[in-house]
Amino acid sequence: MKYLLGSWSNTAGQQYSSLLVQVPGSQLLLELVQKTTLELAEGETSVQMEQRVPDSILSDKDDAMSGEAVSDTTSDYIVSLVVNRAASSKAMSELEDFYVGGMGTSKTHDATENGATKKCFLWSGASVNICFTNRDDSETSTSFKVGDFEDMLNSAHETIIDGHPWCPMDRWFDNHYAIDSHTVDNSKILSYVNSKKPYHTCGNNPMRGQGMSAIFDPTGLGIQMDTGVGLPNDCSSLTSSNWMEPVHSNPACTIDTSQCGSLDLDSVSV
Repeated sequence: MKYLLGSWSNTAGQQYSSLLVQVPGSQLLLELVQKTTLELAEGETSVQMEQRVPDSILSDKDDAMSGEAVSDTTSDYIVSLVVNRAASSKAMSELEDFYVGGMGTSKTHDATENGATKKCFLWSGASVNICFTNRDDSETSTSFKVGDFEDMLNSAHETIIDGHPWCPMDRWFDNHYAIDSHTVDNSKILSYVNSKKPYHTCGNNPMRGQGMSAIFDPTGLGIQMDTGVGLPNDCSSLTSSNWMEPVHSNPACTIDTSQCGSLDLDSVSV
């Protein structure tokens, strides 16, 4: 199985190693982190990386990351430390306003090293940090850069849910993380959404009731809001029962194929 080895240190100079692998057939990359120096095979190299995990998390998990052999398989297991995401310079400049100013998170890491800028944020009541890394476009080998991916995501959000907050058909939301904490400041979040109008959706859910169900950060990444946020102004003006009325509807949101029109097979080439 292909993998990438990385070496990095915390602010105190302690050495850590990362091993990155892609889950076959998926978009998921796993980064395994340990407080150790790996023994490399002949011809194998380790990439010098920026600090991958905030100091506060490394300190809290120090015993578990010491690199000692696993002795008890009932208590030793993989623990999530951070969610890592690439970010363009444009999105990077907007993340702090969104996460700290809007969502009320704490900024836990902010550094530039080894050609990368990294910022991490921690939601109230959460233990896993959300981290974003910006590198120069030249570090991406193809012509399709991180910013192009973000533009594609946000264009899809604009087309499908902007002005249609009850629409459940934005499939890019499938790439998301969830916040289940009930110690976040929902009124602060609601005020930010009404003021700054980031892309968001509303819905009815047996667990969280009626309210804002998802919000998208500047990179286009979706966040499932299981915190009990109420309805933003645009959702309040459209109830879930009338959001598909012609004056409010988006054709991309319907699951009724009779509204899609007829298909002239003679004009279709396969």
